[in-house]
Amino acid sequence: MKTLKLKTDYEKACNAYLQAFCEKHDYDYEDARRSWVGGEVGGITECSDLSVKMNDIIVDIDMDAPKEAFIRYYDYCLRVGSIACGMISLPNYRSWLMGCPRMDEAQIVRLEELQKDMRRAEKILKDEIERQAIVE
Repeated sequence: MKTLKLKTDYEKACNAYLQAFCEKHDYDYEDARRSWVGGEVGGITECSDLSVKMNDIIVDIDMDAPKEAFIRYYDYCLRVGSIACGMISLPNYRSWLMGCPRMDEAQIVRLEELQKDMRRAEKILKDEIERQAIVE
């Protein structure tokens, strides 16, 4: 019985943090509350098409982060993560808020351009391989 009370208290606390987060960022709390991935309250939820970890919600509220900080952090992680495929370490939200080192916009744009060049070169190579296969 004690375990059930602990679980209930934990879920209430998680949902209270979620509600504060949603109110702060103008997300639909009821939708986010229903959107805990796998029904696991305190894991990851969806807020307005963003996948948000409980730890990030807690950090955002406890550190009283500026409203725009979370979306800047989220976008940075999406952009750098999609370019680097895990080869560049991404900061956690707490470190981000504390000013950890990160790439500036010009560096990110340069990597995005290089990635586009690489994809174009891969397509050219693939097309040439297919053309050679047809000739033979």
